[in-house]
Parts: sequence; C-alpha cells; structure tokens
Amino acid sequence: MPVSVFCVFLGILIMSCENFSAREKCKRDNTCESRAQMCFESFSVVRAVNQTPTNEDDAVNMAVTCSALKTLCEKDCNLRYLY
Repeated sequence: MPVSVFCVFLGILIMSCENFSAREKCKRDNTCESRAQMCFESFSVVRAVNQTPTNEDDAVNMAVTCSALKTLCEKDCNLRYLY
C-alpha cells in the first residue's frame, strides 16, 4: 500500500474516532460550547422584559456565572468519560 493512501486512511480513522468520542458527544448533547452565550442572552432578555436597568456589576457577575456554567458542563463530561 502506498504511503499516501495509508496516511489518508489513518487521517480518516483518527477523525472518525474523534467524532464518536463519548466525551465530545456529551459536550455536544449538553451544548457546553454555547452554554455561556445562551445564559447571558437569557439574562439580557429577562432584564429587558422586566425593564430592569443593568449596571456594570450585574453584567460582570452574570458573565462570570455564565462562564462558570460552561466550565461546569465541560468538567462534568470530562469526569463522566475519563478516556
């Protein structure tokens, strides 16, 4: 088998394994990547609906909280699927 064919086959195999990773599937299924953005958008919508003014401290606290949600989601998947 020529080396180039072997390299292509190996690349496809590696990509397939990554696509079926239980850890990555967990993160995708739980929308870990977009969790912080969705959290912050929800916060903004609730503030707008309630016509509540947002000060800088509220915005910073919510950004930290939403980022923590994303991190916790990823850590949960990493702990569930250690391999």
